[in-house]
Amino acid sequence: MVLCGCGDVEGTNTATATCTLAPSAAFAVEQDPPPEDIEVTTTNIVNGSTNTTTTISEAPSITFLTVSAASAGGNSWTVQAGDNEGHSYSGTSTGPNLSEPGADNAYPAGTTIATFSLQCSGLYGEISAVALAAIPMEVVRTSTTNGDDVVVGRHGQHTLTPANTEYRLSATVVAGDDTYTLSGRAPIAPATIEW
Repeated sequence: MVLCGCGDVEGTNTATATCTLAPSAAFAVEQDPPPEDIEVTTTNIVNGSTNTTTTISEAPSITFLTVSAASAGGNSWTVQAGDNEGHSYSGTSTGPNLSEPGADNAYPAGTTIATFSLQCSGLYGEISAVALAAIPMEVVRTSTTNGDDVVVGRHGQHTLTPANTEYRLSATVVAGDDTYTLSGRAPIAPATIEW
């Protein structure tokens, strides 16, 4: 990392930053449009009288989506997703695509920190990591020995936790002739961005 300025001023470069976020999470989701209730009408004749009964039952919907990922090298991931209705979606993801922090190298609350794309069979969209609270840059000081010499360095780091960052899902599911969107949230696993 190239340090700029003096004191505790650090520079940020999204092209060279190291981020440990992964597109893996368990999302509580909402389906849009919501599924239509299933209406079944039955008719029977008893002693010459016709009786008609209509039963309405709630249609199944996706309320939960789990995404697991394995690194495929670089910015690529192999992903496997599954939902509470027993559907399975396999494919790939790219990211994280990092956003620059704001003033004083902090991510303000509500800011998108990074995004992942999802491209699966039957499901595609995006996972965003969003700041829930302001996340300042920390200065991490390091020292290494090289023979008799001690080399002192430092780098900037953002520490992401479930308390200050969450994942937000925006995805489209294609099931036969039906297409609908899923939106949801999930806590992240602890991660860091090193600048």
